[in-house]
Amino acid sequence: MKRLNIKLIITLLVSTGAFAVGVYFLHDFQSRRRADGLLLLADQMREEQDYLQEANLRRRYISRRPEDTEQYGNVASAYAKLIEQSLAEGKFDPKIFQNAFRFYEQGIRNAPDNIELRKGAIEFFLDMRRYKDAISHLEHLRNQQGTLEPEMQVKLALCYLRGGEEDRSREMLSKMVGFDPASYKFDREAATAPESLEAHQLLAVIYTSVG
Repeated sequence: MKRLNIKLIITLLVSTGAFAVGVYFLHDFQSRRRADGLLLLADQMREEQDYLQEANLRRRYISRRPEDTEQYGNVASAYAKLIEQSLAEGKFDPKIFQNAFRFYEQGIRNAPDNIELRKGAIEFFLDMRRYKDAISHLEHLRNQQGTLEPEMQVKLALCYLRGGEEDRSREMLSKMVGFDPASYKFDREAATAPESLEAHQLLAVIYTSVG
């Protein structure tokens, strides 16, 4: 009866295991190279202002690298640019809007602390006149940071105004510029953002429309 060659079996097992590991890492390396190639092509499409192709390429990239949360915002941004192009031509495709909305929301769900991504969504919702959606993200950003920079405060006040909450908008802007509605006087020391020209202008628009 033949004896098993234990050393030979171990050598074969080790070699087979090493080969399998090597194949896995080679496949992973090639997959990542292909994914990176998709990003390069997407960047080229953005330069050529072919935003539909850019969005498609980035979506293919995400299917390979779903952990790259930054690209969700880039896909949404590409769709937003495509909407701008379409509107300039007098066209509007609801499906493109839905895609932009979906990728912004999905990206934010995946990376809720990504401030730049949330700001991109806010700009998109403002452009689309989706003021309630913009308010939701602006208020979340305020809670997240503890405050909003003056530019974003004005955007929030504008959303309140456009959303039918004029009193809330007026109150917010008055605090920013230090305006006392009772005396019609400004107190610079009480102002939270006295240098904000946009806040002054929007508050003036409110009082002009009322008067």
